[in-house]
Amino acid sequence: MSTATSLLESWIKENNDLVTKWKKLTEEMLRKDQRLPNLRCLSLEFHKLLNKIQGAPLLKGVTQLELTVMYNACAFSVALSEFSKVELLITNVIEKVLQISGCCPIPGSPDYNIFWRKVLEKSAKLTDLELCLGQLFCLQWATWLATQKCNLIQEIEKEILFIIEKKNKGQLLDSLLLVLEPQKLIELLHVCSLIGQGKVMLTSNETSSDGISLFPESIGDRSQLCQCTVSEHAHLQQLGNIQAEIQTLELLYSVLNLTHASDCSTGHDQLISSALLLSSPSLKNMLEVPSALTVLHSLALRSVHHERLSEGVEHYLDLLTVLHTDQPNLHHTIPILPRLADLYLEAAAVMLMVQRTSDCVALCDEVVGTTADLLPESLVLEESSMETEPSDADVDHDDKEAMVLWAGAANLLKGHCCIHLKDWKEAMTHYTSTHMVSKEGSKLFTLQKLKVFSFTGRGICFAQTDRLKEALKDLHLSLHAFPECVGAGLWCGEVLWRLGRRQEAAICWKKTWSFTSEPSKEDICIYLMEPPSNHMLDLSELQQRIEDLETDRNG
Repeated sequence: MSTATSLLESWIKENNDLVTKWKKLTEEMLRKDQRLPNLRCLSLEFHKLLNKIQGAPLLKGVTQLELTVMYNACAFSVALSEFSKVELLITNVIEKVLQISGCCPIPGSPDYNIFWRKVLEKSAKLTDLELCLGQLFCLQWATWLATQKCNLIQEIEKEILFIIEKKNKGQLLDSLLLVLEPQKLIELLHVCSLIGQGKVMLTSNETSSDGISLFPESIGDRSQLCQCTVSEHAHLQQLGNIQAEIQTLELLYSVLNLTHASDCSTGHDQLISSALLLSSPSLKNMLEVPSALTVLHSLALRSVHHERLSEGVEHYLDLLTVLHTDQPNLHHTIPILPRLADLYLEAAAVMLMVQRTSDCVALCDEVVGTTADLLPESLVLEESSMETEPSDADVDHDDKEAMVLWAGAANLLKGHCCIHLKDWKEAMTHYTSTHMVSKEGSKLFTLQKLKVFSFTGRGICFAQTDRLKEALKDLHLSLHAFPECVGAGLWCGEVLWRLGRRQEAAICWKKTWSFTSEPSKEDICIYLMEPPSNHMLDLSELQQRIEDLETDRNG
């Protein structure tokens, strides 16, 4: 065996030993505090090996070995954010390739695009080096991403596509190992580049169709697509582009639904991660990936808020299906309590919105059945409990307060269902069941609204059964607590009119119609709904009554 052959085999073994060592460390799930020292140690070892190899004769095996070790060394340098070191090594190897291919190096500060175009063009004639140079080009691509030089990536897009097309072609020396699979790196680089381009388009444009088109579902590494769509969704909340926002949520859910949660990790066992390549401040919020259930819930809620009720119903049905079929695993996604009851009530409210009253009642019965045995006979919510910091002893009290809310909301919705069915007696029973003791204070705002809408609903039922004085009492109580309650205002006027107090009725209607500013739908819990009463009152008729009254008075 010749000295050159022996030396070559020794270097191959040293390279492979270092690669094996790194892979063993990643399998042991490195802690964060272990990652940096291990990166530095292995980076140093690879660079020492590279220094030994460089200067050897430009034989086929040695050149491939040198470029492979350089790829491994540069991968660690990228992971350590030593981008200038990577640039210098790559520049030197490019010059060497141009020399051996008979091309004069470009003097002075290189234009990287011209450099790479020439190298990739010449490498087609140096088939033994083509794959190695393509791998180094990927690390050049990574440094451009990490240093926010997306313009260079766009300028050399054709060469990037060339590398992607060639990624499955060519072959290294059979015995050479790599610390990072080039195909996986290319997928990561490709998606991160699309993220960067899409973010620029979304930031500079109030439309998102172009931005979304840059994020294809066919990308191999779906985790990066997840991160991209999270950022895009946040941006479209700011722009108010409802169609694009919902489209983005749908894409995100479809990706997360096909991707195991672990696949979306940017953990410390990855040598080069999206967190490194997308490290600019404007891209940091791309790196938080929610659970599929969280996204599905957001999609359902946003659909309802934007009056896309049929879509909202389907999304809530999908969510409930998952809740029933995958409950043992839900502690990793959506907590069972107190969240589960809220989800049931939201779904029930949407069923009511589309007049699926039997489905609404069934969901409410689930909530009532869950809380019935756990509720105390009476629960007084004092102001003092809101003014002090919560302690461990308060946890049980808070849970009971939440159960009061759930039980009250369930009865409220069941009352609304009975109004839809014109079952006034049953509706009054449910509204009367929605009682709770409330004091002033922001923490009790939700409970107060429950009580307001219960009084409104019961007042409407009293009015429909000609118990006008009782109706007026409940409607006044509702308006006293919440003057902007439209249903209570309209029905209060109706009851006053039937009692012959027509001038008061006209004043009440005018005052109700003066409340033109509605609170944002996003700020209102969707199961805190006013009783559905508009179908029982003809607003044009009420307006005509006012006009006739004023005509009679003036005549």
